[in-house]
Amino acid sequence: MQECVLQTFFVVFLINIFLYQQLHAQPISCVTCMNCQDVYDGTDRNSTCLFNTSDTDSCEKIRIQKSGQVLVSKGCSQGCREQTILTGTVRFDIACCKTDNCNQGIILTSQSFLLFISFIFTFT
Repeated sequence: MQECVLQTFFVVFLINIFLYQQLHAQPISCVTCMNCQDVYDGTDRNSTCLFNTSDTDSCEKIRIQKSGQVLVSKGCSQGCREQTILTGTVRFDIACCKTDNCNQGIILTSQSFLLFISFIFTFT
């Protein structure tokens, strides 16, 4: 009986740690708009948007999240408007920026969740 209580406490403790990390996580990937043309591939290094044409005023980053997986795309935009759109299980986050600071984002995958679940079942 005491062992069961200890295991339950341990599992609840791990869940709380996992939730805290997800809610207070720092960005693990920085999506930058390199001349507002490159598609995100994890290798961008330029920290600011450089505008060569007069018909764009910001870089638009679209983050699509569905079932724990995330797709990020970006491009030049005229009159970019930040917004979040929820449709069923899909979430669209549209961010506008002129510097790298507004382009930071956490990339979550279903793999981290599955790793966490397998870790819990190892100890139960």
